[in-house]
Amino acid sequence: EARDFHVAWTPRGWMREDLDLLGFEQQLYLRQAPTPTPFPSPVPPTPTLPPPTPTATSPPRMQCAIEWRWNESELIIVEVNLSRADGLAPGDKVMTINGRLALEKILEAEELLRATTPAENLRREALSYILNNNRLLVLLVQHNSEPPYFFNLRPGCG
Repeated sequence: EARDFHVAWTPRGWMREDLDLLGFEQQLYLRQAPTPTPFPSPVPPTPTLPPPTPTATSPPRMQCAIEWRWNESELIIVEVNLSRADGLAPGDKVMTINGRLALEKILEAEELLRATTPAENLRREALSYILNNNRLLVLLVQHNSEPPYFFNLRPGCG
């Protein structure tokens, strides 16, 4: 009786009585745990737990080699944090990032983040994105009125 029911109710004629699969599927269904009933059953009350007590502080955020800000029309390094960035100084102007104008690279990052970032935070998040998602940044940097120079930076953020 179960075999006839299975064959009759399988759509598009995909199940036939002569297939070995029929017996396997019936065994598979017999081994499954029973499904919950469609009507509500009494649920025991959930015990009230005390609020969690903070036992540890959040893990320290990994420090980036530099901090930079977009200042009107240029990208400026505002802080140098790690020895990996020796050779850079606060006030240095970043002209290119990985061979592209700094503004182009920032606009590209903003386009990636636009859907998930509030407009007022977009530029800051784009700058953070560039530092966090590149293992190596080749920067063309200018210090004051000196000639520009290339600097290979491993940002080290994460």
